[in-house]
Amino acid sequence: MRRKRRLIILFLALITALIHDGWSRIQQEYAELKTINVEKKEQLLTVTIEIEGKFEYRHFELQTPSRIVLEMSPVASIQTQKVYAVNAFGIKAVRTGRFQPHTARVVFDLLAKPFSYEIVEVAKGIQFNFQSPPDAITEKAEQEEAEEPDIAAEKEVFEEPQIVEETHLKSINWEKLDRQVRVDVGIEGNFYYKIVDFATVPSLALDFFPVHTYSVSPHFDPDIRGLEGIDVAEVGTETVRITFDLTKDLLGFRIERTDFGAAIVFSVREEVKPAVVKEKIKREEEAKKEEPPYPPLKNTRVGVVLGKYTVSDEQFDMIFGASGAIYGFELSRILWNHRNLNFALSFDVRRFARVGSSTVSNEETKFTLVPLTFSGMFLYNTRYIVPFIGAGFEICNYKEEARNIEISGSSTGPQFQLGLFFKIPSLESLSIKLYMKKTSVTAIEEDVEIDLGGFEFGVGVSFSFDLLRKIMF
Repeated sequence: MRRKRRLIILFLALITALIHDGWSRIQQEYAELKTINVEKKEQLLTVTIEIEGKFEYRHFELQTPSRIVLEMSPVASIQTQKVYAVNAFGIKAVRTGRFQPHTARVVFDLLAKPFSYEIVEVAKGIQFNFQSPPDAITEKAEQEEAEEPDIAAEKEVFEEPQIVEETHLKSINWEKLDRQVRVDVGIEGNFYYKIVDFATVPSLALDFFPVHTYSVSPHFDPDIRGLEGIDVAEVGTETVRITFDLTKDLLGFRIERTDFGAAIVFSVREEVKPAVVKEKIKREEEAKKEEPPYPPLKNTRVGVVLGKYTVSDEQFDMIFGASGAIYGFELSRILWNHRNLNFALSFDVRRFARVGSSTVSNEETKFTLVPLTFSGMFLYNTRYIVPFIGAGFEICNYKEEARNIEISGSSTGPQFQLGLFFKIPSLESLSIKLYMKKTSVTAIEEDVEIDLGGFEFGVGVSFSFDLLRKIMF
């Protein structure tokens, strides 16, 4: 009983160590976004983004609305607040969030375009330095000091009638350019615009305001690829909405102010001829045939096993009992693969020990069997399980000890095995193994034959990784 208890404790300790090692490897591969520190000085705003671990980053600017975006990957977790209010140096707020499963973003929402800024890599992560115009504060202070407010003049200016320039929407024209469709909206006077809707069922709605008058048709039917219709309607006080009915040929758009109003430029999907489409489909189908549908197996696997071994010999059963625990270590290496089929060479060493009593003298007798197994294995990769089958030979080293007698030796015979590896989705390097094995080995001592072969089944835990990939065929 004590021996079995020790075997179980050893097995559980090995499993715990492998799982801890696998989890540590995963944590080391990803960074962690820890915190964001915002520091305001007289003419400098410093935003320090603290990141722990290895990562890569890029930054870019976006419009409508204006933003500066910092993108970092791979990032496993985000510990920061979601929003940091700033309201200084043209920065409204700093937001954090996840863009893709392992990509984090830090977004600077802009009130106005910063005078200048720089990005610096620091010990704890990345630092943004925003500067205000060097003379802005000084000039403002000098003006406030030099000019005394004239209340009467301000009152007179305030009460003077204001002349408001009327805004007139007077034309809508379109043209097809190289992979683009351009729509010019002619507007006289000052105006603003906002995007109301950009739907999946392709359409784009823009509101222009203030528009005091408009003299265009309520509907247009452009004879142009991707732009099916244009509708114009008054939707509120001094607000005119222009809706563009689009097709999937138009991939995206941008809006530009012009000297005559505004221009909406749509990007057009490239026209593809039928012959080109057929050739592309053929290439994609051929690529699918070549590429495995599941991630390939890592080429090296180590593991521990714990099982039950039953010796076939009847005389052995009389002395020691036929069955007992067997445990050991295994190592395999994939040498060839094609799509989901893999071929590997495997080696494992196990230990089987029994204590019994001699049938003649009733003396305590100890028997130890240490099999060394060499085999070739075929493994078939699927999404969740990897069935395998293998065959080879086994070298059985044995020793029998009584009070005054010790017999030892080794014998060789064939073996056959099959089983399954169960993948652990959250820890792709770890898998659970179930197996069965049949061995045929006969030992001969003093013209007495003992059948040491038998049937074995058990469970194991395996850890896989890539090692020296270049030697694979």
